[in-house]
This record gives sequence, C-alpha cells and structure tokens, in this order.
Amino acid sequence: MSCGSSRIACVCCLWKPSFFYFSDVFQLEKDRLEMWYSVSNMGLSALQKKHAGFTLIELLVVISVISLLSSVVLSSISDVRASARDAKRVEQMTTIIPLIDQYYYNNGQPPGQSDTSGVHISNKCNSDIKGDIKNSNLFGRVPSDPGGAACNDNSNSAQFYGWDSARCGEDYCISINTLETQKAKEQLSERFGIPIQSGKVRDQKCGGNANIVNADFNYCFADQWGL
Repeated sequence: MSCGSSRIACVCCLWKPSFFYFSDVFQLEKDRLEMWYSVSNMGLSALQKKHAGFTLIELLVVISVISLLSSVVLSSISDVRASARDAKRVEQMTTIIPLIDQYYYNNGQPPGQSDTSGVHISNKCNSDIKGDIKNSNLFGRVPSDPGGAACNDNSNSAQFYGWDSARCGEDYCISINTLETQKAKEQLSERFGIPIQSGKVRDQKCGGNANIVNADFNYCFADQWGL
C-alpha cells in the first residue's frame, strides 16, 4: 500500500523515519554506556592492582635500599667505636709511661722485672708488672686495652698492651699492639717524639716478646734510664 492511497498509510510514512531516528539514538546511547563501563572497569582494575601489594621488583628495590642504609649506619657506628677505643688507649698510654718512669726513680728499679718472656698489661692477666702496679700508690689501677684480647693471644690483630722486661736482652718496653685510627698514631707520635714509619709508631724494631716488635706502638725505657 502506497503512502498516497490512504490517510493511515500516510501516517506510516511519517512514522517510519522517526523510528529509525530513535533507533540510531538508542544505539549511540548504548555504545556510550558500554564505553563508560569499559573505562570504569579499567580504572577499577588499576585501583585494585595498586592496592594489591608490592611487585617483586618493588620489593627488591626496597630491600636494596634498606640494606644500603643499614651498611652505612653500621659502618658509622663501627668507626665511632674504634675512635673511642683509640682515644682511651692514647689517654692510658700517655698516663702510664710517665708513671713507669716515676716508679723507676722512686724505687731504683723498673716494675715488672720478671716479665722477661713478655706479658699483657691487664687486670685479668697474671704478670709481675700487674703486681707492681697494684702495690704502688702511683697508678691507681691496672690499665687494660679496651679491646680485651685473651692473655695468650699475641697475634698482630689482637688488642692488648704488651710489656717485655728483656727486649733485645736488656731493654724494658711497653706497647699498644693494635691501633685502629690514624689520628691515634699521630697523637702518640707527637706526644713521645717517635716518627710514624710504615704505618707504625715504634721506638724499637728488634726482638721482644708479647709481639713488641710488630706492635703499632712501642716505647722503650733503657736509654733514658741509662741501662
């Protein structure tokens, strides 16, 4: 039936284009909603991923940073402790050497004469010089290296004060076996007038038990006592 045959048919002609128009609008709205839903899902997935936890790479980076910071802090703490130990060594040695000298002039003989095989000067190690120091009113107490090495450990790295009353057969020498900082070596060198050679502050280089010959610092008394 043609559009011109009747009024009803004519209405159909008018309504048909309107149907297609609304159909197109509906399709566009549907496409827009589907796109919005897709984008929303993408955003939700990203948000869920963000709060799901660290990835393996992120965890490795965090662990590496923590390890680096820990090593820096531990190194700094170690340096501070070494400096503190050396400061105590310098203080004690600059005190005990003049007192040993004074002991000799007061008593007409050096302390620790029987320690001919070398000993550690320490309150925990038995020695003749320990007894002489404790029985004298000069010293107050027996000095001890803050490192506290075992009494029988005379290795180059052991931390102790050494004493030998027969170094090279006739000398009396005291030592700091291990110094941990250059500053301490410079202070001792300046205080006792002993040059630093090969990284050590040594008054004498021959013989000696208690590792006197290899110590980072040694000081001998025979010359000034006329022995």
